[in-house]
Amino acid sequence: MQLILQIFIVCILLIGQIFGDSCKESCTAAKYISSTVLGTAPFCNGRCADCQAGGVCLSNKWSEGKGCWTGSKACCCWGTSG
Repeated sequence: MQLILQIFIVCILLIGQIFGDSCKESCTAAKYISSTVLGTAPFCNGRCADCQAGGVCLSNKWSEGKGCWTGSKACCCWGTSG
């Protein structure tokens, strides 16, 4: 029973990563010109502190690439369009 529960939890976490928001779409909606996602699956360690100078970090689950087993990804946005 415990194994089934663990598998279920992993599936829920992966689905959350798959259907998360796009970093690019979120940056565009916030009026930024460019974007990048930091953190590489499966052991993601994306940190907002790693956004380049002048970049803004948005916090959320990002749909780009494969899902994280541990840690998370960070979305960095640069340059305002208006």
